[in-house]
Amino acid sequence: TDLATQRTLTAAVQAREQRFRALVQHNADLIAVLDRDLKVTYASPAVATVLGCAPGSAPAVDLPQLIHPDDWDRVLTAFRNVLRQPGSVLQCEFRGPDRPGSWRDFEATLTNLLDDPAISGIVLNARDVTDRKRFEAQLTHQAFHDPLTGRANRALFGDRVDHATELHRRDHRPVAVILADLD
Repeated sequence: TDLATQRTLTAAVQAREQRFRALVQHNADLIAVLDRDLKVTYASPAVATVLGCAPGSAPAVDLPQLIHPDDWDRVLTAFRNVLRQPGSVLQCEFRGPDRPGSWRDFEATLTNLLDDPAISGIVLNARDVTDRKRFEAQLTHQAFHDPLTGRANRALFGDRVDHATELHRRDHRPVAVILADLD
């Protein structure tokens, strides 16, 4: 009976491992594990697919190559903050390569699992939010521009006056508004 129980438990563990492996292998989100030096030790197949790396080559890629240069300091700060506390979780946004000269927007969650012997690293889960960001930019543009002429509208004017007034209050910068009414 002990042998039968052990076989049943082993089969259950194997089934869970296969389910987990299938979930990770077929997940559209990017999943990577990084060591303390931010070297990629594991990358899910989605990393290669989304970022255009050759399958299996993502762990050989340095992290700075996967982050837009303008976003690197912010991402590095996030990693340093998550490294401070075992088990800590932090969110950040960055741009990653799409094709030469083009970038995609990502929302990422960093989880410090360095003390977990099964992982021993910082887990990066990233989701492509490029389409959402483009839609938000389109909505913002529509809110502040005339649909017929494409020129700035009254809402954008009010927003700019509010910003200028705030700068005046904070830094005592002079502000002037000129109104020209043309018929």
